[in-house]
Amino acid sequence: MTLTKTVQLLLVEDSHHDIFLVRQSLMSCAVPVHVTVAYDGAKALSFLNGGFHPDLIILDLSIPKISGLELLAQYDSKEIPVVVFSSSHNPEHEKKALELGAREYVHKPIDLEAFKVAVCDMVEKWGPRV
Repeated sequence: MTLTKTVQLLLVEDSHHDIFLVRQSLMSCAVPVHVTVAYDGAKALSFLNGGFHPDLIILDLSIPKISGLELLAQYDSKEIPVVVFSSSHNPEHEKKALELGAREYVHKPIDLEAFKVAVCDMVEKWGPRV
């Protein structure tokens, strides 16, 4: 199976720097990706409860209004894969995120090349199949 033509991605991230890095990284992926950004958990829930159905959600845990873990607790992510992309190396955060339905927990690499690879790997692994 191959990925669809364009992956619809919801990026839930409040760091403008990390949003920029994710967008730059996506340009080097094997498939095109359309990114919608929610800068906080409340906006992400608003998008999702308002009928927006992305193919993949990449979620930071440290976001305002509703944290990433709270978002996972409030949102039923069975249909849309959620991958946590976080700087936190707290094993309790990772365990809780996976218990709440995240499909994977990826630590944000510090190295730019590793960051690009991690972003493209998430899209290729969890993007929709045809």
